[in-house]
Amino acid sequence: MWRRLGKQILILIVMFLSTTGVAAHEPLYGFGPHVLFKNGLAPHITLNWNSSKFETEYALGYGITRNWTMIAETPWSTEGGNYNFGGVNLKSKYRFWLKT
Repeated sequence: MWRRLGKQILILIVMFLSTTGVAAHEPLYGFGPHVLFKNGLAPHITLNWNSSKFETEYALGYGITRNWTMIAETPWSTEGGNYNFGGVNLKSKYRFWLKT
């Protein structure tokens, strides 16, 4: 039993340490997350490049309600004349609490 538990803990540690990305959030007890006003649009373009690779990301945020924003992102990259489309990423941000 202890041997199996040890293997499971080891697997969890390896999985935890091998993550490729870290997702962060704004402070929990701040003024609240930044969300768009109702029916608001927010276009966003990100450009990254080095000597061999060029990456762009196009995003459009939309304020569904005063407290809820949806964001669609489309990442693209160019490397050695090849174009790579990274799909469409959907993100959502909701403000549960607003400090006044």
